[in-house]
Amino acid sequence: MVKAARLTSLQPRVGVAGLRFAEGPKVADQFYVSSEWRLFVQGLKVDRFGHPRNAHCQDPKCRYPGRRCRVFADHVLEIKDGGPKLDPRNIMFRCGSCHTRVTNERKALRNKRQW
Repeated sequence: MVKAARLTSLQPRVGVAGLRFAEGPKVADQFYVSSEWRLFVQGLKVDRFGHPRNAHCQDPKCRYPGRRCRVFADHVLEIKDGGPKLDPRNIMFRCGSCHTRVTNERKALRNKRQW
């Protein structure tokens, strides 16, 4: 019978994560699940694209401009930064990748301002 060797001499290769920028679990603002917001977005899709199924990313930096896909109504000037909630001029429809990119850029700017 072979005894199992103990691996006590191995050091961890991954360091401890810095929690300076750690955030809690994401919780949707109640405004974004309200019927007021949903109706506003549906109406805006009809106004801009003729039909919600024709919606496409409006971000000028989009890698796939004009491609019809699921889009997210994104505030150009975020509500946190004083942007109006229901002003059509403050809304840009973005595909998932553009929405994520812009959200991360804004978050990085806010974190930079805090330090």
